[in-house]
Amino acid sequence: MLMLAMSACGQNSLYEPMDASMQAFTDESRDLSLGWLASVSQSGDAQVASMADSLQLILQDRLIAKVPSIYAQECTSTNPGSFVSAFVLSQDLNSNIYICPDIERKGEKFMAQVLIHEAIHLAGVNDECTTTELEIAVMQAAGLNPHSNSYVSRCGLSNVATFDHSFDSH
Repeated sequence: MLMLAMSACGQNSLYEPMDASMQAFTDESRDLSLGWLASVSQSGDAQVASMADSLQLILQDRLIAKVPSIYAQECTSTNPGSFVSAFVLSQDLNSNIYICPDIERKGEKFMAQVLIHEAIHLAGVNDECTTTELEIAVMQAAGLNPHSNSYVSRCGLSNVATFDHSFDSH
């Protein structure tokens, strides 16, 4: 069943309802990312703290939705070994965050970081390298080792952090 929803910003968005298990996973992941962002807001770096405040507002405001069947192809990567976790519709910066079906097997910490990445896009950053660099800065400011995504090596960011590779084998 495909539905038309109104986001908090008044934008129309397509979504398909999640089952209770996926909704609980999504809510717990959002809460985890909001907790990390709140800790960054208290950090000494005013620029990163300000960004974290903005990202918190975005994540509180946006619907995190299951990928509608009409966008299912977005969850398929054209790069071998690459995993598409979530996306926003770039033509709509007020978009929902759409999560791909396989993200749940990666765990809440993985998804929480993905939500931060997607929130950065919703803040208006379209470039994947810049988004990933900001995502890493937020994770480090929260005192966490970020997981590596396919953009890290592609953007030359492999040496900017100690990465958590525990998600790589999932």
